[in-house]
Parts: sequence; structure tokens; C-alpha cells
Amino acid sequence: MKKFIIVVFLVLPCSGFANELDRIVHSIEAEWATIYFSAEIRDKENAYTRLLNKTTEFAKQTHDSPELMFWQATIIASRAEHQNPIDALAAIHKAQVLLIKTINIKPDTLDGSALITLGSLYYQAPGWPIAFGDDKKAEQYLKKGLQINPQGIESNFYYGQYLLNKDQPEEAIEYFKTALNGPIRKKQEFADSSLKEKIKKIMIKTATTESKSRKKQIASL
Repeated sequence: MKKFIIVVFLVLPCSGFANELDRIVHSIEAEWATIYFSAEIRDKENAYTRLLNKTTEFAKQTHDSPELMFWQATIIASRAEHQNPIDALAAIHKAQVLLIKTINIKPDTLDGSALITLGSLYYQAPGWPIAFGDDKKAEQYLKKGLQINPQGIESNFYYGQYLLNKDQPEEAIEYFKTALNGPIRKKQEFADSSLKEKIKKIMIKTATTESKSRKKQIASL
């Protein structure tokens, strides 16, 4: 199988190589979305590991394309959520390195997805001396991602999440609304539709929390 993959990439012309790479990237994203959003997959750590092995193999055959490098980082970061604290900490550092490398090669990789994901890592990771968490860097990378894809579902969702994390719910909801109006990609309908459903739930929860908070403020007057 490995030799077959190598031969295929060697004989493909430039346009054919680009089309094949695009097909592989969409396939990996679809499988990642199935693992990430599905409640039926119980052993997600192993599911991510299998997908990571597959993605790493493809990356080797394509001379570490930034698109596949990004997906390696994303899968590693996603798997970290299901690992023990020590392994998870090592994983997010590895994801950070891969994302920075991806951005250095091609900043607008997959419509700025590498910038957005790195920004998300910066605000979710613990700060020094445990890890590299940094809110200022988080905002810088997330805003760069928004500049590349201002109407995108992911770019607006993750910046909204950042604002929510910074206790700015009203501002966050505006970005969530933009995300909900973002176009759903035909080849990734499941991933985009699932993310929109997640955004709706977060908006309802945020609005409910805000309403309770305001009632408490009024009651205290």
C-alpha cells in the first residue's frame, strides 16, 4: 500500500497532484469531524490515533504539505482532550510546533485554519511555566484568521469562543451570529452543519446565563 501511494504521487502531473491532495485533505477532515462530533464513538483516543497514523503517512509522501501538517496538528490537539494530563501536555506542545511550521510555510493554509487553531490553543493552554498559554498571542492569531476568512464558520466561532472565555458574551454572540450565516461547504456539509448546531447550543446557554445575571443585578438594586 505504501509503495502504491508513492508511485501514484510520483506519476501525477501538477494539476493531478493538487486534485489528489485536495481529495485526501477533504477525506481526513470528514473522518476527523465524524470522530469529533459523534457521540457514538466511545474510544475517541484510539480513533484519533488511527487517523493520525494515516495522515502522517500521507504527509510523508507529499513532502509535508502545509495542509496535511495542519491536520496532523489538529488531530493531535483533539486527541489530547482524551489523554491523561502528562500526555495531553506533550501533545499540545507538539501541535503548537506543527501549527507554527505550517503558518511559516503558508499562512493562509485552508483559509487561515492554522492561524485559528493556533490562536485557540494559546488561550486554552495553561500559562507558563506549565505550558505556553498566552491571551495576547491568542487574539493576534485569531484576528489574523478572521482577516483571511471574515465570513467563515470556524473563524467566527473560535473568535467568539475566545471572547466568551474573556467574559465578553455580547461581543461573542455577534461573531456566533456571523458564523451561523457562514456558507456550508458542499464537501464538508456534516462538519459545518455539526459546528453550526454546536454554536446554536452555546448561544442559547450564553443568552440564558446572561438573562439570569441581569435579573440578579436588578434584584440587588
